[in-house]
Amino acid sequence: MRLSVHQPATQVDLAACLPGTTLQLWALAKVQLRLGPSWAARTVEGEALMCGGYIYRDDETCDAWFLAAPAAARHMLKIIRAIRLTGIPAQYSRAITFVSTPEGRRIAAACGYRRIAVRPDGMEVFVYERTFGRQ
Repeated sequence: MRLSVHQPATQVDLAACLPGTTLQLWALAKVQLRLGPSWAARTVEGEALMCGGYIYRDDETCDAWFLAAPAAARHMLKIIRAIRLTGIPAQYSRAITFVSTPEGRRIAAACGYRRIAVRPDGMEVFVYERTFGRQ
């Protein structure tokens, strides 16, 4: 099945992700959706599978966020490929993301992020650094 990427992600895309996350993370994503560039992966039928985006942190670094709908599990390789192809916004050389689940850890690693720290609350910190000439 083909996926299509839509920019920006919409509130409807985000609503599809609520069953796959906690209410707290979903509420945070509702705010993040308005703070920077975002995108959604949808099936050709229009079913939203995931939302993600980037938020300004400083002149070199942005925060990356990602939420998946339950239906995303069947399409994860295509979603990861889309994330890798989309890359971080051109003005940034680095993106940071925070991971709280084993699935998130696997997705972050598959997208090219590497773990750099674990916070006292157990949240893992991953970073993606753009290398010269490639995403």
